[in-house]
Amino acid sequence: MTVIATAVAAIGIDLGDKDARYACLKEEGKFTEEGTVAMTPAGLLEHLHKGSSNRFSGRSKR
Repeated sequence: MTVIATAVAAIGIDLGDKDARYACLKEEGKFTEEGTVAMTPAGLLEHLHKGSSNRFSGRSKR
């Protein structure tokens, strides 16, 4: 499996009862990724294991 890292400047998350919509933006304001994830432990883990874990890991550039 090949994972390509993309620098992300901002992540927007719209939380709902059943689903969350998210969008990742580069510094130029262009979308790098957007989608929907189920708001269940299994749904979140499944999404994180698809290669998106760095985006949601809580790591900061500071």
